[in-house]
Amino acid sequence: MPDFHYRMAAADGRLQTGTMAAPDEAGLAERIRHLGGILIEAKPVRQRPIKARMGRRERMTFTGHMETAIGAGIPVVEAIRGFAAHAPDEGLTRMLEDVAHGLEGGEGLAHALGRYPKAFSPLYISMVATGEETGRLDTVLGRLNAYLEWQDALARDLRQATVYPAVIITLVLALIVFLLTFVLPRLVGIFGSGAPIPAAARVLLGVSAFFGDFWPVMLGALVAGAVAFTYARRREAFALWLDRVMLEVPLFGTTVRLIRVSQLMYCLGLLLDAGVDIARSLTLSEGVVENRHLAKKVAQVGERVVGGGRLGEALEATGVFPPLSLQMVAVGEEGGRLPEALFRATEFLRREVQASIRLALSILEPAIIIVLGIVVGGIALTVFYTLYTIISSIGGTR
Repeated sequence: MPDFHYRMAAADGRLQTGTMAAPDEAGLAERIRHLGGILIEAKPVRQRPIKARMGRRERMTFTGHMETAIGAGIPVVEAIRGFAAHAPDEGLTRMLEDVAHGLEGGEGLAHALGRYPKAFSPLYISMVATGEETGRLDTVLGRLNAYLEWQDALARDLRQATVYPAVIITLVLALIVFLLTFVLPRLVGIFGSGAPIPAAARVLLGVSAFFGDFWPVMLGALVAGAVAFTYARRREAFALWLDRVMLEVPLFGTTVRLIRVSQLMYCLGLLLDAGVDIARSLTLSEGVVENRHLAKKVAQVGERVVGGGRLGEALEATGVFPPLSLQMVAVGEEGGRLPEALFRATEFLRREVQASIRLALSILEPAIIIVLGIVVGGIALTVFYTLYTIISSIGGTR
């Protein structure tokens, strides 16, 4: 909500100036009228654009703070200003102060937060709006906070699972580069160009020379490829094809599918438990899936449900949900406890995700070690064999 510099005539006839937040000039005049004055002149305050982003951890902290404060009976505006006073950066502080101004001007919390889509997703805004409408804002914020914590735990599991392979691959690649660009060329150079060099060493020297001579071209090709991929990723057809392929990648395709499906289940249960209708819940859940192929399947589920179909049957028709989770949904739907069933299905899927990650890593880690061991071992043997051949030839000439 913008601020205005104003000049007004007070009830006693004196002229007064000041600054006040209002949705527009008409709203400012109405506010001043309520104060017993008459607006004479108003000019909007020029402000720098608010560039506010809110990371996952900051969003979790803000949501938990709001849940606790509202549950304790603290007014929403005071709760927001209390968090803004200790915000980690100026942009976030200004954003929250603007939200507080909006609330003071009569806006709802969901509407005020909705002006910052980079900080608050449509799911977040819809949940807050539902909490305001039902009078259960603190409860809904608690559910939202649990969802954010669940997302954070899932990201942490994935990060921990990929750290070890990434470190191993990085170290081994650094060792390969060191052997090819430093050890082998200098070894040959020490003994002169006339020394006999084995065929394997000549191949490795050729590879080293190729990378040394053409690395700018290769770097340019890599950058051009990344730009082309980014551009193609924005095209709907290519993005849809790529997301479908991601679900079919050996070892990791199943893990990706289980992660996206568990996100959908949890989000759907969260929305239904907050009182959002099933059609709106499915529409909002499409954006949470983060896979266009699965989002298209969710849209098909929404069409079936809106057409009178049962949720369990519509999910089963997509062919992407594990059978046990479908049974849980069907039982919850029949018993009128669908949100609880979706939460149970989410817990089941999370265990499946962890098991899938462990299985993939149990196969991938030995494979990485074996392949990289063969490569490094082959290079090391080539270096030692080259050294042996050169020394032998020197000894034979004496």
